[in-house]
Amino acid sequence: MMTQAIADGIAKDSSDKQDESQVIGRQIWRIIPYVTRYWQRALGGLLSNMGARVFDLIPFIAIGMAADYYNPDNPKFTDSRIESFVTLDILPSIGPINSVELGFGALILISFVVLAVFQGLSNQLWQSIAYMAQHDIRMDATRSLLSMEASYFETRQTGNLMSVLSADVAQLEDVISDSSTSIIRIFTTLITAFAILFWMSPTLCAILFTPFILIVPMVIWFSTRVQRKY
Repeated sequence: MMTQAIADGIAKDSSDKQDESQVIGRQIWRIIPYVTRYWQRALGGLLSNMGARVFDLIPFIAIGMAADYYNPDNPKFTDSRIESFVTLDILPSIGPINSVELGFGALILISFVVLAVFQGLSNQLWQSIAYMAQHDIRMDATRSLLSMEASYFETRQTGNLMSVLSADVAQLEDVISDSSTSIIRIFTTLITAFAILFWMSPTLCAILFTPFILIVPMVIWFSTRVQRKY
């Protein structure tokens, strides 16, 4: 029933909705059943995207700890786990580069390599879901059109209907392959950054994240009221 609902919605052209009061994105949740058909890929894409975001932040942590270590006034390691990695016995000294410097460089390099692997896997999985969902939506929308009475096509132009099946469905593909990954990236980065800041300094974390109390309601108000009128 849910998949038929979105197909019926797609089968309508803009003339069917001229008098309807809608907020952009209110009905976008109907695309979820098309994604859950391939839940294994969606789960893999979700986890790999989250992993990519975590490893995207590790180099910044390593750079900050390296700056603390090379502080001429008070050189020290700010985390024992980072210290245990960059001071491994297997890390040699290469000319003017000592083992600790090589350890920091190896940590940053490994983080970027793992980031690239996770990001590539995430892009591949979400793009494949988007292509398959696009095909399913077009098939359901076409079946919905074929089930319409002949009078339905008398008042509608063929070009408009074809535009819905082509351009509008392609936009839904972008929602799955691009917008969904952006949402996951933003939430994962936000939560990870919050955890890191809270671990380093709860007071600093509270100061930096307090503006969200004002930002979130303002974004909701803008997207549902101001943007629509604009």
